[in-house]
Amino acid sequence: MLRATNIHKRHGQLEVLKGIDLEIDKGEIVSIVGASGAGKSTLLHILGTLDKADSGELIIESTKASDLSPKKLASFRNQKIGFVFQFHNLLPEFTALENVCIPAYIGSNNSPEYRAHELLELLGLRERLHHKPTQLSGGEQQRVAVARSLINRPAIIFADEPSGNLDSSNAEELHQLFFELRDQFDQTFVIVTHNENLAEMADRKLEIRDGVVLQ
Repeated sequence: MLRATNIHKRHGQLEVLKGIDLEIDKGEIVSIVGASGAGKSTLLHILGTLDKADSGELIIESTKASDLSPKKLASFRNQKIGFVFQFHNLLPEFTALENVCIPAYIGSNNSPEYRAHELLELLGLRERLHHKPTQLSGGEQQRVAVARSLINRPAIIFADEPSGNLDSSNAEELHQLFFELRDQFDQTFVIVTHNENLAEMADRKLEIRDGVVLQ
């Protein structure tokens, strides 16, 4: 599914990633932990093609990211990669259904409404389809964000502190949701988290320390 080889990244004089080697299988849930500033989010952004490594190779579903032009890389990211962040980043002027459809519209999928409806219903939001973000609870907003990440049937979803802005009850529901989606869709997840319970639930827990990955 994903292979990263000898990934290096500097921020100024600081070498954040010092030769990361990582393989992730289809249907696997992998958690990434480490101290603040260890490079977890930097690695996640590189794996998700939001940032570029200074050196190294990234292959996702047999596609070498560095071989793609910026335009083709953006299209590849839209179709193959989903994201869930700590803050839901929903557009306030659009309904839950419309927010979920946005990545599909960007990808020229002109009829995503049925799948968006299906996903929101699956995530327990049947009665919230036409509510705007301000009319939703924090847990509901994050579930809309999860539905949005799934709309294009991505190969892999990257989540950066997805429950960091939720109370313990909503966080637990979100964590369980990731595993339900894996079981139902064989969905692959890579999750950066400080939540030790979520980290331990994963199929594998990776720790970043001193710029390298410990398993």
